[in-house]
Amino acid sequence: MNSFIYFEVFILALFPIFLIVKEKGFKLYNPAILLSIIYFFEFGIPSLFMSLDPLKFWQFSFFSLQCLQRSVLFIILVFLLFVLGFYSPLYNRHIRALVLKLINKLPPVNDYTIEIKNLPMLLIFLFVLGWISRILLVKMGMYYHTEVGYNPIVQPTGFKQVATYVNIGSTFPLIGLSLCFVEWLKNQKKIYFLLLSILLLIPEIIYALPTGSKERILFPVAILIFLYSLKTKLAIVPILFSMLIFVLFVFPFVGIYRSIFLTGDAVLDLSRTFDIYWHQFRYFDKENVSKMFYMIFGERLNYSLVVSIIIENTPKIWDFKHGFTYLFFIISFIPRIIWPGKPSITSFDNVFGRDYGFLGRSDYTTSIDMTWVGEMFINFGWYGILVAFLYGIIFQTLYTYFLRQKRLSQLSAILYSFGLYYMVRGGEFAAQFSGLFKIYLVIFILMYPFLKRAEVK
Repeated sequence: MNSFIYFEVFILALFPIFLIVKEKGFKLYNPAILLSIIYFFEFGIPSLFMSLDPLKFWQFSFFSLQCLQRSVLFIILVFLLFVLGFYSPLYNRHIRALVLKLINKLPPVNDYTIEIKNLPMLLIFLFVLGWISRILLVKMGMYYHTEVGYNPIVQPTGFKQVATYVNIGSTFPLIGLSLCFVEWLKNQKKIYFLLLSILLLIPEIIYALPTGSKERILFPVAILIFLYSLKTKLAIVPILFSMLIFVLFVFPFVGIYRSIFLTGDAVLDLSRTFDIYWHQFRYFDKENVSKMFYMIFGERLNYSLVVSIIIENTPKIWDFKHGFTYLFFIISFIPRIIWPGKPSITSFDNVFGRDYGFLGRSDYTTSIDMTWVGEMFINFGWYGILVAFLYGIIFQTLYTYFLRQKRLSQLSAILYSFGLYYMVRGGEFAAQFSGLFKIYLVIFILMYPFLKRAEVK
């Protein structure tokens, strides 16, 4: 049984190798390559952990190696159909015509860039409004990650109706950081833009650390890496160094931070977390490395377990949803001011977590991501792999829209980098793409007064 699972994981490892060879290089800005690497870390390595020591996962009484074997097969088929969908416009003229027709109906974002003389005013506007939004999130009890458990503030009635817009506003400083970084990439002699970018990155990390959310810590770093990869070839050493920092520090540090009792004093809580981290991992020996890797791939990034449990228990626990979860995408665009009782994706994920045994029956706050792979099975069972083909076409459409002219303006580089992050983060369809389109709309509205026609070179 284990040998077959090893073979399946080996196939998952071949996907990024195949795509890198096909694209003739490590093009991180290619969503298929990037997703294949993430896919292996979220599904491949955790499957190895579970096959090597299944006893650690027997708290889920329905977990077995047979169940894991079926789930990894489903995972492989999903990504295979995704890759076929992603490259289908290159080989099928009907799909290519459909994609190009859709692209031609979209505004030519590559034809516009930002007037440099307006940049200081735009940056001031973004940072002032952005940090006001962040202060509001803190004061309204929406700062800490749900799993942290520290949230003494009761949200005022009605704040939920505008919370989405305030949350988008909190990304404005990151947009400003991206603008500075792109200016440096355009002309690397302007070293002051690089220094400003470094200075602006520091408060982004400081703001993100106490939230207890790895994603908020990763977000600004990932955007800068994506922007850099669009301009020039990435050096492998900085990428490996960044990965080591996340594996050896960020993941275990955040895991400890979420597990301690928080006082609300960020300095005190972070210092206590660092003391525990140092006590546990100051010796870089086999036991600590094993403990650290289990914390990451056996627990935090173990989406293979989620998919295994979904496949084993659907439709035993839930009937197949037949596309119902994808309707959240349409619903998400209706403002809560118009529909105060609009169902939320997080409440749906909370019910999923309680019903499928990931959460306690009395936990009504934590949400569990069923993953985009699990969502396909929950809706259509094994036929859900066909949805992955549509995902591939959507990803190729966005990729072609921004990069088909082999040039990106300052504006389009930022839009694509944010889009790439949202595309590969791996949540349910509605959460991924409704968030992406909302932030696209906000960025475009904010920057429209500062735009000019880009010079074609």
